[in-house]
Amino acid sequence: MSKLKAEYIWLDGHKPTSKLRSKTKIIDGPIKTVADIPE
Repeated sequence: MSKLKAEYIWLDGHKPTSKLRSKTKIIDGPIKTVADIPE
């Protein structure tokens, strides 16, 4: 089974300046659809 990196990217919503944030998760593959990726 292969391992994949899923990177979640979002704006943190902090005012007055928002920053880009991200989190990387290692998941087991293969992934066939986006719905297969956990939240």
